[in-house]
Amino acid sequence: MKRGIHLISIMLLVLLCTMVSAEVIFDEWVQDSKPFMVKDDELRASFRQQNQKGTIFTPSSTFLVDRGHCELNDLIKYCIEDVDYENAVYEDGKEYPLIRVIIETSEPAIAMSQTFSTTKPRQFERIEAQITITNTGDLRAENLRLEIPLPNTRIVSTSGGSIVGNSIIYETYLLPGQEKTYKYVFEPRELIDFNVEPKVTYHFFDRTKTIYGDATTIKVKLPFDFEEVLSDDALKSGETIEYNISFANTAERGDVEIAPLTVTVPSGFSVIAFTG
Repeated sequence: MKRGIHLISIMLLVLLCTMVSAEVIFDEWVQDSKPFMVKDDELRASFRQQNQKGTIFTPSSTFLVDRGHCELNDLIKYCIEDVDYENAVYEDGKEYPLIRVIIETSEPAIAMSQTFSTTKPRQFERIEAQITITNTGDLRAENLRLEIPLPNTRIVSTSGGSIVGNSIIYETYLLPGQEKTYKYVFEPRELIDFNVEPKVTYHFFDRTKTIYGDATTIKVKLPFDFEEVLSDDALKSGETIEYNISFANTAERGDVEIAPLTVTVPSGFSVIAFTG
C-alpha cells in the first residue's frame, strides 16, 4: 500500500517534576548563647557582629556560618538566616541578639522531564522521546538507576543504556546541580493504550530512595484511516446505490499493508459492479 496522508508530529513536552525536597526540622528565633532543643539534641548559637559570622554548637560538632548562609554536614544543613539586634537581651553588660536558626535534613532531589514526538501515535508509528534527569539537591546521587517501561512496544534505539525486556535501563550518577539527557525511539506494536512511567532509584550515604515520574498515557490509533460512504441511505426497490470504501496510510510507514478485505452483501441486494 502506498503512503497516503502524512502527519506532522509536534513535540509535546510532558513534565514529570518529581522531586524529593529537604525537610525543615527547625526554624525559630533563638537567643544568642542560650540552649535550645532540636528533637532530642541540645544546641546553642552565637553571633559576632564584627565579622557577621555565627557559630552553631551541636553535641558532636561546631559549625561556623556566615549570616544568611548555611553549612552542610552529612545529611543536615545548619543555617543562620538572620540576626535581630533591635530585640536583643542585655545581661551583665553584654548584648545577646536573637538569631534565626534554620536546620533541615538534606539529600539528593531528583527532577525528571520527558518529551515525546507524539502521545497519540498510529500503530507502528515511531515515537522519538527524550528524558532529562536533574539533581536539584545538595548531595551526590550514587548508583542511580533510571528505568523506563515501554509495554506493548518495540524499542528501536537508545542513546546508551540497556534494553531489558520492554524496558530501557540507564545507570549513572548525578552531582548536585548536574543533569543528564537520554534519547530513545520506540513504536507501539499493539492497538492498546499504555502508560510510560519512569522510575529512578539512587543511593546517598547508607540510604536508598525510589521515586516515580508522572505516568504519561500513550493512546494508540489505527495505522490507517478507513471511511465508508453510501450514495443514498433510503432507496426504493430496483434503485441502485453506490458504496465506497477508502483507506489512507497515515502511519508514515512504507511497510504497512492492508489484509484482503471482505464485504458481505446483505440479502435482498445484488452486486452490479465493483472496482478495486
